[in-house]
Amino acid sequence: MLSNCTRLTVLSSILHAQGIGLSEAHGVAYSNGNIYMAGYAMGNLSFHTQHKDGSYTDHAGSSTVADSHTDVTVHHATGSFASGDFAEHATSQYGMDAIIYKVSQEGVPQMVFAADSLPADADTNPYAFHALNSDELGADGINNGSANGRSGPMVEIFDIDSFADQNDVVVVGGTFRGKLTFPGVNGDIVLVNTKAADRGSRYTAPHFNWDNQDCFVAKVDMSTGKALWATDAGLTVPVTSDRASSYDVATTKAGHVIYSFDERYEVSGSRAYTSQLTKFDGTAGTKLWEVEYTSVQPIASLDGDSTDEVVYVTGTLEGTDVDPFGTGTPLTATRGDAFVAALDVSGTSGPAANWVLQVGRGSGSTVEEQGEHLIVAGSISSEGVNAGTTIGTCSLTGDLGGFIMKLKKDDGACVWAKDTPAYRSAVSDGTSVWTFGSGDGKVPFGAGIDVWASDAESAEHCDGRCSDIVMGKYDASNGKGLWASALGGTGAESFGGAVMTPDGPVLVAESTSETIQFGGLTLSHLQHASPLIDAAVWGPNRRGPKAMFSMLISTTDVEPTCIDECPTGEVSAADTTIKTGQCYAYNECLANGAPSKPFPCFQCDAAADKKALSGQATKDPIAGYCYFDEKCKPAGTIRDEYQYRNEPSVCEWCDPTVDANDWSLRSGFVHDRTFALEVEDGQPRRSWGRRLQAGEAGQANEFGMLFEKESNGCQLMPAMAMPAAPSDDLTAALGDATSGDVADVAALASGAIAAVRSATSTNQHAEIAWAHYIGNSTTCTKAGDVCQHTPSAFADMMGTDFDAHLHYGDSVARVKVQQGLSMLIAALAKSFPASHIADLKKDVVAHMLIPYYQGAIKSAHRMDLGANAVAKATALAEGKVYWTVIDDAIGDDLVTADRAALTSVFASAAAGINLTYCEVSMRLHDNLPPASQLQYVNYVREGAMDTIAAASTVHTTAADVGTLQESLVGGEPKECKERTADPLCPVSPSCQTQVELEAQIAAERAQCAVDKSLNAASVLDKLKEGTIKLVFT
Repeated sequence: MLSNCTRLTVLSSILHAQGIGLSEAHGVAYSNGNIYMAGYAMGNLSFHTQHKDGSYTDHAGSSTVADSHTDVTVHHATGSFASGDFAEHATSQYGMDAIIYKVSQEGVPQMVFAADSLPADADTNPYAFHALNSDELGADGINNGSANGRSGPMVEIFDIDSFADQNDVVVVGGTFRGKLTFPGVNGDIVLVNTKAADRGSRYTAPHFNWDNQDCFVAKVDMSTGKALWATDAGLTVPVTSDRASSYDVATTKAGHVIYSFDERYEVSGSRAYTSQLTKFDGTAGTKLWEVEYTSVQPIASLDGDSTDEVVYVTGTLEGTDVDPFGTGTPLTATRGDAFVAALDVSGTSGPAANWVLQVGRGSGSTVEEQGEHLIVAGSISSEGVNAGTTIGTCSLTGDLGGFIMKLKKDDGACVWAKDTPAYRSAVSDGTSVWTFGSGDGKVPFGAGIDVWASDAESAEHCDGRCSDIVMGKYDASNGKGLWASALGGTGAESFGGAVMTPDGPVLVAESTSETIQFGGLTLSHLQHASPLIDAAVWGPNRRGPKAMFSMLISTTDVEPTCIDECPTGEVSAADTTIKTGQCYAYNECLANGAPSKPFPCFQCDAAADKKALSGQATKDPIAGYCYFDEKCKPAGTIRDEYQYRNEPSVCEWCDPTVDANDWSLRSGFVHDRTFALEVEDGQPRRSWGRRLQAGEAGQANEFGMLFEKESNGCQLMPAMAMPAAPSDDLTAALGDATSGDVADVAALASGAIAAVRSATSTNQHAEIAWAHYIGNSTTCTKAGDVCQHTPSAFADMMGTDFDAHLHYGDSVARVKVQQGLSMLIAALAKSFPASHIADLKKDVVAHMLIPYYQGAIKSAHRMDLGANAVAKATALAEGKVYWTVIDDAIGDDLVTADRAALTSVFASAAAGINLTYCEVSMRLHDNLPPASQLQYVNYVREGAMDTIAAASTVHTTAADVGTLQESLVGGEPKECKERTADPLCPVSPSCQTQVELEAQIAAERAQCAVDKSLNAASVLDKLKEGTIKLVFT
């Protein structure tokens, strides 16, 4: 029912960080009419609020007009500065603060609490803020940075919760490295983590380095802006671990604090994790107990019960016969299952389970108490062991990747469960449930119900980071879907957290968009207008301007403004009408002619269809776009990498002038899709790729072509550089071919071969060979991508017939000729050794001949199976031309008997005998053109090619010839009998050819069949005469 006419509305305001800096919000809490957003900030922080009534507010007051970027005043300056890896202070890790931003429920900014990651000890150690992986050494000769800020300090708050009976007091949890200072009631509270970031890490600017962080928990009085306590007791990890990850913090009925984090480390070269629950005294901050879990990773979400000393937890359970919470009932989740548990945390040594519920393969993301029930959401798979789930009367399929369910909190019994996208958070007021997450592209909500979010390919200026916040609303009584929507702007939005307030749910997130539209309000991101921000890359270090924002959502939904009438409540209903000059598509009102946000390549055409986008049904995008895979791609969009962590493609892009409904090949390249998908190795996890070095071979495809690492199946397809003073012969050769006659094209091929063999550094014969074989690409009439009536066009035709071509139709033979000629021209110009030049010439000639091998085999097949005498005669005539090219070029290199036999075959057709194909195919495969043992390396990203010698590799193989597709029998190559030498007939022209031999065998078989018939008739006659009888035993 997610296609109804109602949609969310913003109740009062949207808040957006407008100071020049970078900020993220990871969590949000509510207490006594105030909202507290937690995360981190760099540079300057200042919230700017747009209210529903059209007014604006910041910490300095209110106004009826919006600020410009020059009007923004600083509410909190972090003191971050440019150093080491970070050249821009506004987005520098050095000096970042952990922050809690307090705003009123009406959206008026109140105050900022900050825990400072400075000062570190840079004043005593000049290497405190080194660039990562720097080669510069300290005074002690060791590159280890400072004691309290190695590789730069780092701090973030990930989790926040309020206390039921302590107004304006919150508790936060997070991670840090270096020296962390909290302003406290009785002076500063300082926590120190002296572990350095991994110097071997490949995380370099603009990527932050999270290695070797510890966790912390702090209780803060937001009425005074002072920490009541802060601690890392039980939350530090040894230097042998990679890092600690903070997950959630919750307060209990008695006012204590429960905190969850996990530790990542290495075991025998593999990653392993340990999760931990820790209880702190709410008054003093002392650690009361800690419990580690190896079969729960992670404990992702916590929520304290409002009436008992119970905490509800969810996350991922993994292992065989595991019982992490001591229920006495072992569980098995070999590939990771979502779980929910109710834990009594009142004990002095650790929690005790009231109940544990195993959901299914996946992970729990959020759990929230709501009266006598729990709302739980997370991810779940439809594949593998424990895929989907059945819990009492509830069931899930996992088909949408996620779930939301309502449980009874006293025993975990399921009230209802619903398949949904994978959400990160869910909140409820008892009447409705709102769900939140981040997504890009198509987000399915059920059969025929999809929400479309921004994605990197559909939106411009995304830098590969476009996404939206994806929301849904459900009936809390039965789980019925009410609406779903994607919220965002032109850049990337990422969800941080959500909390329920008396007026509705509040969400926090971060955004890079220049404008954001939510529930009828449009907010401008003022940082984009600042000259301090590089608009070309959307901020320094390609990280910004990322800024936190928040919004309060109304519990009352409204109809979109463009819907005129919706009597049945369904948008698709015939009696639902849209206002004149507008369209309603993908949860969005559009003016006539306006493009869609999720599909910018389609527009509203109100005269044609007010409930659909013009051109989408026929896949006809507007100019400047491609549309395929259900995505709009701006012209010039480069295809993403095929394998994990490879670099994007260099040879495929969106070019609507070539094909508006698929990727196109960029000029100057060829592409092997099979290699990209099935052969090329993606980079191992946690490892960044390295390009090939000079003289280093890459992976080979089935045709022996060597590809650079991370090539995505791309190779260079070079063009010929015209000599400054072309000779008369070259000028004549560059004239466009006018005849497609087989003999005329063959003559060009023979001329190209002769020119290659006679080429020197001064006679321009290599260029003449190029002109004969490839043609003049700037003036010729094209047949596809090649000049018509040329040997290269013939090569592409044969490549298709023999399945010896690359993805976009480029024949392997033509590619190798063009690459080889380019290298030959360069080698001649640079006076390479004669032996190397000879090898290059040999290889070029070999691949010029391959299409004629293919042509001869194809002609032989048609000589066998021609529909009539005329067809067979035509095949014979063409085959003779192809054979003549081969014989003239390398006849002396062929086995004498094979040469004679092939000459005989194409001299005249053997009447009534269909064995020519096998005869020609086997003899030609036994006599492939002479080739070198060079391997050709294609450094596609550097725009260079090279060769290396290989002791056991022959440059030309049977794969270059391929298999004639029309000869396949049942999809398999036709079976030809192996030829064997006759010891009584030495190999000589006087011996029988394969055709003659097999004709003799066929005649003998025919005679045998006649003899069998005669023998059967004789037996029948004798049975009738009674001279013989049949005896059965």
